[in-house]
Amino acid sequence: MRVLGVAGFLFVLQASACMPSTIAPAYARYSGCPENQIEVTELDRDNKYKASGCGASATFRCSDVHMDVCQSPMIVVAKRHAQQFSCSPKQAAVEHLGGDAYLARGCGQKMTYQCFADSEYAVRCVTESSEINLNR
Repeated sequence: MRVLGVAGFLFVLQASACMPSTIAPAYARYSGCPENQIEVTELDRDNKYKASGCGASATFRCSDVHMDVCQSPMIVVAKRHAQQFSCSPKQAAVEHLGGDAYLARGCGQKMTYQCFADSEYAVRCVTESSEINLNR
């Protein structure tokens, strides 16, 4: 297992093409955490990584073909939930339920999503449960 701070990120990228350069910036845009406070950890040999910083984290999966194409199902769910219920993705708290299932809460709603990746590893998430209004 390899843990990389953003400061050491570029050096390691030059030594190993396996570490995607898009994870820390993507996590920073989503979380608002400065890149210099984000650590990227390789989770296993299946192109999975964890970005951590500012008291939170998200997992990422990268394409087998294009290592710079990495997405986080948690971030995709937060954006989808926010778009569906007209609020900011920062208002959506996402919990990994196991497998490909995620629960999003926020915007006065909660919804379960099922995520999958296509052949180019574009993450797609569809609703699994009916809308539940939390304000009732």
